[in-house]
Amino acid sequence: MCQSILITMMPIVMHARMQSKPTIIIAAISSRPYVKAATEAGFEVIAIDMFADIDTQKLAKKVYQVAVFENQFDLEALLQVLEEVSAYQPVGFCYGSGFERHPEHLRKIEALVHVLGNSAESVQYCKNPQSFFKFCDDLSMTYPETSHTKPAHHEGWLTKQIGGCGGCHVSPLGVFFDEEAKGVYFQRHQSGIAISCLFLVCEDQVKVIGYHEQWSNPQDTLSYQYGGAVSHIALADWVKSDLESFVKEAAKKMGLVGLNSCDAILADDKLYILEINPRLSASVDLYTPVVGNLFAAHVAASKKETVGDLVISTTAKAHHVHYAQHEMLITESFNWPHWVCDIPEVGQRIEKNRPLCTVIAQAETATQAKQLVQNRARLFN
Repeated sequence: MCQSILITMMPIVMHARMQSKPTIIIAAISSRPYVKAATEAGFEVIAIDMFADIDTQKLAKKVYQVAVFENQFDLEALLQVLEEVSAYQPVGFCYGSGFERHPEHLRKIEALVHVLGNSAESVQYCKNPQSFFKFCDDLSMTYPETSHTKPAHHEGWLTKQIGGCGGCHVSPLGVFFDEEAKGVYFQRHQSGIAISCLFLVCEDQVKVIGYHEQWSNPQDTLSYQYGGAVSHIALADWVKSDLESFVKEAAKKMGLVGLNSCDAILADDKLYILEINPRLSASVDLYTPVVGNLFAAHVAASKKETVGDLVISTTAKAHHVHYAQHEMLITESFNWPHWVCDIPEVGQRIEKNRPLCTVIAQAETATQAKQLVQNRARLFN
């Protein structure tokens, strides 16, 4: 979900409901997975979202479509929403992507509503490449060669925007790099399999929810734009052990709470750490609890309350973000299959390379689920 957009703040209200459940605010560039989990946990949700898709509108009590620029929410508009919804007496504010570049915004939000999840200080630590990779060095964890100054030779190097998300903050370092660019670092490209670990920090413990594979879906100049993921991948025991040990140490050092994820590259029997995402992750959608609820566990952990049992289904789930191949107007004639979600409203104009919808699939194994979701995605091309 990588394109920048400026939209006037717009509340979208669904049918009225009895005020009998606790109200919680969820803000994320694409909030639907968390809204779904929150409603299943028994919350009424006020969603703050870049897209305000039909699925989110059906799930939430109220949806605000707020401007996003360079993958960060418009703070003024966001604070205005929080002032407006204070009458609902929300029990807290949970967040996904849209805050990593300016974690100090979380302090201003905290002045209006209790932030559930990692503190601004924890996010800052994770997203500062100097402190993060120094931490990796202290643990003797391998990561791709990294520089805080522009390498003399650009071949094989990437430019990464500090605090970016969704892969669109990553680009090959070329001869046209802006020498005045701020808030970037440089990392050598590392080939291999992109993997990630979703984990929950609660009561001084770290519980790994699952391991998943990720892939990109390049669009024109966005070479590393997020494409999708599949859960329950088969990994060697040493890989799982190394990742679990790393996130446990990171949780202690960085003061993490609740749900987080850690991205890495697996290549030639070597693990390369990329980053920790100190927030709700889109991979929440890939793990279905048969006992407990991931969002409820995130809230309880953030409030330092006891987290109930969690038993995750072994069914492999996959999602794939489908980007518009050309500019299009959404009309009533669109026949959306049952295996898509994040569907835009009728009348919405989707620009080329903007997310159109998310394709989903599930199967007994990760290989089968990945193949199915990518086959379905090709039907849109």
